[in-house]
Amino acid sequence: MRPGIYCLIRSQGEAKTYALSGLFIGLAVAARLPTAMVALVLTVYVLHRSPRRLPHFVAGTLAPLAFLLWYNHSTFGSPIAQGYGAEASTGWTTPLPMGLVGLLLSPSKGLLIYSPVFWFSIAGIAASWTKGLRDSPHIWLFRYLGVAVVSYTVLLSKWRGTGGWCFGPRLLVDATPLLVLLMIPAFKWLGRGRVVLVTLGVLLAISIAVQLAGLSMFDFGWYGLLPATRYDEPAFWSIRHSELAFYLDRFGVGGFLGRILGQGAVSGILALSVTAGALYLLRRRGLLEQHREETEHPRKKPV
Repeated sequence: MRPGIYCLIRSQGEAKTYALSGLFIGLAVAARLPTAMVALVLTVYVLHRSPRRLPHFVAGTLAPLAFLLWYNHSTFGSPIAQGYGAEASTGWTTPLPMGLVGLLLSPSKGLLIYSPVFWFSIAGIAASWTKGLRDSPHIWLFRYLGVAVVSYTVLLSKWRGTGGWCFGPRLLVDATPLLVLLMIPAFKWLGRGRVVLVTLGVLLAISIAVQLAGLSMFDFGWYGLLPATRYDEPAFWSIRHSELAFYLDRFGVGGFLGRILGQGAVSGILALSVTAGALYLLRRRGLLEQHREETEHPRKKPV
């Protein structure tokens, strides 16, 4: 999904870039069918903002979607069949208010609990519709991304399961790239004062620490004692018996923080190594200089 959105941002009105965007978004749908909700919203965005490029965008989606239909037919006996069987059509039984609160705020599965930095994304969704940002670049893309996130979250809130047997809010993982982009209008709206930056830093540090906890400690142990794979299970709503509290009790404060710091050091070294290697390769091929030149002297967008 991320490459597809990047192509929309960098399109400059070119047909091939819209086709590439459609290809990447089609691959995302083929990999995880609920992202079709996001793809539908982005299709409407292209129709609204660049109607002449809609055929190129749709054409890009055809190959991965055709592969999906072929795979379903060859594996499950029908192009529209899925691995979930009848559950794919009958499993949308969760009351919407319960599902929304659970996916966003559950102590053991809530997106805004495991990644509180995304509170800035919610502010960004609201900010994209304020009058003060209506002339900002790509403002309509931000608005449609906000609609896509809300629509996707509402859709998954109706699913009967909570995305259990994994660490954190698995059902909303596909929305996180969009949520990252939606922080941009939040900063344009809130500014970059000290309070805003300190709040961002604290929430980002908590979000990273929680993910490092999952990397270093998750072993399905919590599910064996206190499962939370359904909305009617008490552990799904309990702070004291939540997933993070389980590992805190298991390792103690020192062991809990020690594992987070150790995993952070390992992950940081790997990230820096990969980034340095990528920058070296880009510089060797002259792509960094090309990008800098395009940024400093952008081409005019075709009318």
